[in-house]
Amino acid sequence: MNRTQPTVIGVDLGGTNVRAGRVVQAVIDHAAMSLRDTGDSQSVIDDVCATIERVLTPEVTAIGIGVPSLVDPDLGIVYNVTNIPSWKEVHLKQILEARFHLPVHINNDANCFALGEFHYGLGQGSRHLVGLIIGTGLGAPARSGPFPSRGTPLSTSSADPASCGCTAWMARPSWAAPRPVMLMP
Repeated sequence: MNRTQPTVIGVDLGGTNVRAGRVVQAVIDHAAMSLRDTGDSQSVIDDVCATIERVLTPEVTAIGIGVPSLVDPDLGIVYNVTNIPSWKEVHLKQILEARFHLPVHINNDANCFALGEFHYGLGQGSRHLVGLIIGTGLGAPARSGPFPSRGTPLSTSSADPASCGCTAWMARPSWAAPRPVMLMP
């Protein structure tokens, strides 16, 4: 194991399952479970935490989580998860940081996928990237030119842009001005 690289946990929250992997340049341990009750917000949070706990070790320095929804990555708030009806406005970053005492980064799952492919997968060395993520929902992040860093929106499409956080300028609750989805650092 390379000790010069940080040990982190990556979490993929889907509409029916949650998966977590402990990573040091590559996945060194992983866990998965089905969500027990998507109609109860606390049950989903408990399932996410239980999955993280299965791969958590003292060496872990941060947690990153991709969520299939509208996300405010700066505040770590998840909005209106289509396949998890109880999640209308969940302050997930705050909840996980309080529970695990580690920094937590949250973003839309399609953005996380694209960023991972660009840096570690088939997108390495490319100037252009189009991704397609198919699960319980559909996301399609695309980028032409240098890949954006945090603060730069992706240009994407979605089967349901009002509920998916992968659109470049997305519908937000009526009280909030539209703003771009940002990539996590």
